[in-house]
Amino acid sequence: MFANDVVIRSDVITDDDLKKDVIVEGLADIVPPKGADVYVHYHGTLLDGTVFDSSYERSQPFNFKLGERAVISGWDLGVATMKLGEICHLICPPQHAYGDRDSGKIPANSTLHFRVELLGFRPAGLFNAEDVEESAKMVSEYKNYGNLFIKAKRFDGAVENYVNCRTLTSEVLKNELTDEQKEAVKLADRGAALNLAFVNLKAGHFGDVKRYCTAVLNEDPENIKAIFRLGLAYRGMGEFDEAVAEFERILTIDPNQVRTANELKTTRKMANRANQKSKKASRAAFRAMAEDLEREAEAKKEVEAAKEEETAEEEEDLVEKAMREGVEEAIEESA
Repeated sequence: MFANDVVIRSDVITDDDLKKDVIVEGLADIVPPKGADVYVHYHGTLLDGTVFDSSYERSQPFNFKLGERAVISGWDLGVATMKLGEICHLICPPQHAYGDRDSGKIPANSTLHFRVELLGFRPAGLFNAEDVEESAKMVSEYKNYGNLFIKAKRFDGAVENYVNCRTLTSEVLKNELTDEQKEAVKLADRGAALNLAFVNLKAGHFGDVKRYCTAVLNEDPENIKAIFRLGLAYRGMGEFDEAVAEFERILTIDPNQVRTANELKTTRKMANRANQKSKKASRAAFRAMAEDLEREAEAKKEVEAAKEEETAEEEEDLVEKAMREGVEEAIEESA
């Protein structure tokens, strides 16, 4: 799965063979503190290459509290040395894995090989009530960390850091801030929401795009990026009238938005094609309905005809029977 990984640096973490091979250097010079909620992607194999677990295959990052024995000691010790955004291979000998016991697909006394990617982390106290100013600064820092992941096209890491930014914003804004601090926090939060909309557009999660764009527009009703991404989300959902309305709204704010004008033309063409397909589908449905009704009518006629024929045969039988009985009576009388 990761055959192209190239080791750029090797570290010995402990004297008893817990090792780390760095594949990609960190994006920021920070490491997670003890007790932090850590978010990682990982791919675990035995030494023979057998895969026993992988968050990559589930497309779902894994999180745990660092340094609190929630995972094997190889992870607690190894992940604590990783910088944000770093990708490494952790080689965990049995004493830093599951020791002499089996665990699912993992036999006893196994050395485990993990590819680990540090996506983000939240300190145990994400919001520091004793230093609101520092927490306010961290809002922008988390947004900037997310931007680093965006530039590297590593979107899972971007999401984790933008979510940290927005979570911290909601706590910080409950406190007394200067107007300048408040505006800086809100600006970072809007940036995080806009980029979350961008990431979710790429993933096709259009409902989430609408949610993040709406949050931005509640604070900044003429934010062109938010309106544009909202229009793309509506189009992705097949809601062409709403998409057209959003693109037209942008051109009302700024008629020189060339890309928006192009997307508006594209959306109108898509809407026309969808309407034509809908009309064709409706005509086809009506034809099918008419054919069904015609078939039902023919079948009804056949049933009625069969009943009439059956009735006629019964009447003929009755006449024939009556005639036989009449002949028999006449013979008896002549005798």
